Amino acid sequence: MTTGYVLYMAKALRNKMTADSGITNLVGGTGSSARIGPFGAAQYTTYPHILYSLPLSDQPVHGIGFNGPAWNVVRLQVDCYATTWTACAGLQNEIYECLEGATLTVTGAGTPRLEGEGSTIVDEEVTEGVRVFRGISRYKAVLAGVNVS
Repeated sequence: MTTGYVLYMAKALRNKMTADSGITNLVGGTGSSARIGPFGAAQYTTYPHILYSLPLSDQPVHGIGFNGPAWNVVRLQVDCYATTWTACAGLQNEIYECLEGATLTVTGAGTPRLEGEGSTIVDEEVTEGVRVFRGISRYKAVLAGVNVS
Protein backbone atom coordinates (compact mmCIF):
# COMPACT_ATOMS: atom_id res chain seq x y z
CA MET A 1 0.00 0.00 0.00
CA THR A 2 1.23 3.50 -0.70
CA THR A 3 1.08 6.56 1.56
CA GLY A 4 -2.33 7.33 0.05
CA TYR A 5 -3.84 5.52 3.04
CA VAL A 6 -3.28 8.72 5.07
CA LEU A 7 -5.86 10.65 3.03
CA TYR A 8 -8.39 7.84 3.38
CA MET A 9 -7.72 7.54 7.11
CA ALA A 10 -8.11 11.31 7.59
CA LYS A 11 -11.44 11.20 5.77
CA ALA A 12 -12.59 8.22 7.86
CA LEU A 13 -11.57 9.99 11.09
CA ARG A 14 -13.49 13.12 10.15
CA ASN A 15 -16.52 11.06 9.07
CA LYS A 16 -16.48 9.25 12.43
CA MET A 17 -16.50 12.52 14.37
CA THR A 18 -19.09 14.30 12.17
CA ALA A 19 -21.43 11.31 12.57
CA ASP A 20 -21.31 11.66 16.37
CA SER A 21 -24.13 13.92 17.60
CA GLY A 22 -22.37 14.56 20.92
CA ILE A 23 -19.49 16.16 19.02
CA THR A 24 -21.52 18.01 16.38
CA ASN A 25 -23.87 19.40 19.04
CA LEU A 26 -20.82 21.09 20.58
CA VAL A 27 -18.90 22.23 17.46
CA GLY A 28 -21.96 23.08 15.39
CA GLY A 29 -22.90 21.99 11.93
CA THR A 30 -23.12 18.54 10.44
CA GLY A 31 -21.19 16.81 7.69
CA SER A 32 -19.02 19.23 5.74
CA SER A 33 -20.25 22.26 7.73
CA ALA A 34 -19.02 20.88 11.08
CA ARG A 35 -15.97 22.73 12.46
CA ILE A 36 -13.74 19.65 12.26
CA GLY A 37 -10.73 19.67 9.97
CA PRO A 38 -7.06 18.81 9.42
CA PHE A 39 -4.22 20.85 10.92
CA GLY A 40 -3.02 23.49 8.48
CA ALA A 41 -6.00 23.28 6.14
CA ALA A 42 -8.81 24.47 8.38
CA GLN A 43 -8.83 28.08 9.58
CA TYR A 44 -11.66 28.22 12.10
CA THR A 45 -12.22 31.46 13.98
CA THR A 46 -15.37 30.28 15.72
CA TYR A 47 -15.09 28.19 18.90
CA PRO A 48 -15.30 25.39 19.72
CA HIS A 49 -13.66 23.46 16.90
CA ILE A 50 -11.53 20.35 16.31
CA LEU A 51 -8.29 19.90 14.34
CA TYR A 52 -6.57 16.57 13.67
CA SER A 53 -3.19 15.47 12.39
CA LEU A 54 -1.99 12.13 11.06
CA PRO A 55 0.35 10.46 10.89
CA LEU A 56 2.43 11.96 13.71
CA SER A 57 5.49 10.19 12.30
CA ASP A 58 6.44 9.36 8.75
CA GLN A 59 7.26 5.82 9.85
CA PRO A 60 4.53 3.44 11.03
CA VAL A 61 5.41 0.93 13.75
CA HIS A 62 5.44 -2.65 12.45
CA GLY A 63 4.79 -5.90 14.26
CA ILE A 64 6.14 -8.88 12.38
CA GLY A 65 4.48 -12.29 12.53
CA PHE A 66 5.56 -15.60 11.06
CA ASN A 67 3.65 -14.93 7.84
CA GLY A 68 4.54 -11.26 7.27
CA PRO A 69 3.22 -8.11 8.94
CA ALA A 70 1.00 -8.97 11.91
CA TRP A 71 0.04 -5.36 12.56
CA ASN A 72 1.02 -1.78 11.92
CA VAL A 73 0.39 1.26 14.07
CA VAL A 74 -0.20 4.78 12.80
CA ARG A 75 -0.32 7.55 15.40
CA LEU A 76 -2.66 10.53 15.17
CA GLN A 77 -3.54 13.58 17.23
CA VAL A 78 -6.90 15.27 17.75
CA ASP A 79 -6.98 18.74 19.32
CA CYS A 80 -10.04 20.65 20.41
CA TYR A 81 -10.29 24.38 21.07
CA ALA A 82 -12.85 26.28 23.16
CA THR A 83 -13.06 29.59 25.03
CA THR A 84 -13.62 28.02 28.47
CA TRP A 85 -11.90 25.18 30.27
CA THR A 86 -15.26 23.49 30.89
CA ALA A 87 -16.26 23.62 27.22
CA CYS A 88 -12.86 22.30 26.14
CA ALA A 89 -12.92 19.45 28.67
CA GLY A 90 -16.49 18.57 27.64
CA LEU A 91 -15.57 18.45 23.95
CA GLN A 92 -12.44 16.46 24.70
CA ASN A 93 -14.57 13.94 26.60
CA GLU A 94 -16.99 13.65 23.65
CA ILE A 95 -14.04 13.03 21.31
CA TYR A 96 -12.75 10.31 23.64
CA GLU A 97 -16.18 8.66 23.85
CA CYS A 98 -16.42 8.70 20.05
CA LEU A 99 -12.91 7.47 19.20
CA GLU A 100 -11.66 5.22 22.01
CA GLY A 101 -11.92 1.64 20.79
CA ALA A 102 -13.73 2.71 17.62
CA THR A 103 -13.00 1.29 14.21
CA LEU A 104 -12.62 3.35 11.06
CA THR A 105 -13.50 2.16 7.57
CA VAL A 106 -10.39 3.10 5.56
CA THR A 107 -10.17 2.45 1.82
CA GLY A 108 -7.25 0.08 1.22
CA ALA A 109 -6.50 -0.40 4.93
CA GLY A 110 -9.53 -2.26 6.25
CA THR A 111 -10.98 -1.25 9.60
CA PRO A 112 -8.23 -0.06 11.94
CA ARG A 113 -9.10 0.11 15.63
CA LEU A 114 -8.32 3.31 17.55
CA GLU A 115 -6.71 3.21 21.00
CA GLY A 116 -5.95 6.17 23.25
CA GLU A 117 -2.29 6.82 24.09
CA GLY A 118 -1.35 8.39 27.38
CA SER A 119 -3.25 11.14 29.08
CA THR A 120 -5.08 14.02 27.54
CA ILE A 121 -4.00 17.56 28.36
CA VAL A 122 -5.94 20.78 28.48
CA ASP A 123 -3.80 23.92 28.33
CA GLU A 124 -4.47 27.61 27.80
CA GLU A 125 -3.17 29.94 25.10
CA VAL A 126 -4.05 33.32 23.65
CA THR A 127 -4.96 33.33 19.95
CA GLU A 128 -5.53 36.69 18.26
CA GLY A 129 -6.36 38.25 21.60
CA VAL A 130 -8.84 35.52 22.57
CA ARG A 131 -8.22 33.26 25.57
CA VAL A 132 -8.50 29.74 24.21
CA PHE A 133 -8.20 26.35 25.88
CA ARG A 134 -6.69 23.51 23.87
CA GLY A 135 -7.29 19.85 24.57
CA ILE A 136 -4.74 17.44 23.12
CA SER A 137 -5.55 13.76 22.57
CA ARG A 138 -3.32 11.17 20.92
CA TYR A 139 -4.46 7.87 19.49
CA LYS A 140 -2.95 4.99 17.64
CA ALA A 141 -4.70 3.26 14.78
CA VAL A 142 -3.91 -0.45 14.74
CA LEU A 143 -4.04 -1.85 11.23
CA ALA A 144 -4.01 -5.65 11.47
CA GLY A 145 -2.03 -7.40 8.75
CA VAL A 146 -1.71 -4.31 6.55
CA ASN A 147 1.64 -3.14 5.23
CA VAL A 148 1.56 0.66 5.18
CA SER A 149 5.21 1.33 4.40
